[in-house]
Amino acid sequence: MKTAFRNLRLALALCASGALHAATYTWTGGTSNDWNTAANWSGGVVPTSADAVVISIAGGPVLTSLTATTAAFTIGSAANTTGSLALINSSLYSASLNSGGNATGTAFITLDNSTWYVPNNFFLPGTGYNNVELRGNSAITNAGLVATTGNAGLAQNAGAVGVLTLNDNSVWQSANELAVGFRGSGTLYMNDNSKVVTRTVFRVAGNGSAGAPRGWVEMGGAASITVGTTTEIGSTGPGMLIMTGSSSFTGTGNITVGVATGTGKGAVTLSDHALFRTNGTLMLGNSGDGRLTFLNGGAVRVNASAITLANQGASGGAIEIAGDGTHSLTRSDGTTLVGINGG
Repeated sequence: MKTAFRNLRLALALCASGALHAATYTWTGGTSNDWNTAANWSGGVVPTSADAVVISIAGGPVLTSLTATTAAFTIGSAANTTGSLALINSSLYSASLNSGGNATGTAFITLDNSTWYVPNNFFLPGTGYNNVELRGNSAITNAGLVATTGNAGLAQNAGAVGVLTLNDNSVWQSANELAVGFRGSGTLYMNDNSKVVTRTVFRVAGNGSAGAPRGWVEMGGAASITVGTTTEIGSTGPGMLIMTGSSSFTGTGNITVGVATGTGKGAVTLSDHALFRTNGTLMLGNSGDGRLTFLNGGAVRVNASAITLANQGASGGAIEIAGDGTHSLTRSDGTTLVGINGG
């Protein structure tokens, strides 16, 4: 893996200096689904780290036990096209990504025990539709190889629809902000021991400034989300976080559920042994509407001594306790604020 990282750094440096003359190669799948077969590419050439790649057909490439490096990577981004990509025990490094870049463009992507690294913005999709699934020890990330301020998210632009399913021990990581439903509609399913890690802000439904997106996050098993700074659920649109099993959410900074006036509507629902915690404060309804529901179990842990409900005049905030099980609100020092057995 270290050798692959060094090769990518060299390729990016050569591209920047003009030492390499990039070409664009389009997947045709002429003879098979093997990435490394030249006859499967336009021009009869397997792309190198300096080349741009375009995939616009459903019978896309399958990378099996390979390490591949590309410059620009485009999939399902032409009008009325569908692109597919599968990685099996492989690593793919793309200097930039355009996935579902057209309103009628579609991409289906699967990773099995594989890694896909894009060192800049990593959005699935841009404007069209993406369905992405990770299995085994897979990861999609824009963090770790070179310094970046790139963001990651589902549904970058208005009208986009992005669905991401994380299974087993798979990971979604961002070097900066991460959004489920940036300006479009994003859905994140997390199962088993899957993880989401963002170094700064985590948002469900919103980019913090504009649009009316939608975001849905559903966590089960022992799935976990770790946020480096603040969290907004229902930032500029309706956002929902559902936690079951032994799933956990850990925020380093403050968490706000229901941010923007009118459009910011956020809800968090906990059940079983799910744990929702922050080292900062929890606000239910800043200028929007925020709701926290305990349904057959669940626990919340906050750093502050109280939770703020309906911070401003036009906002709304509520805590609902329903069903059986044990529910608790505690401070990070272990002090119980509210403890309830049963509904």
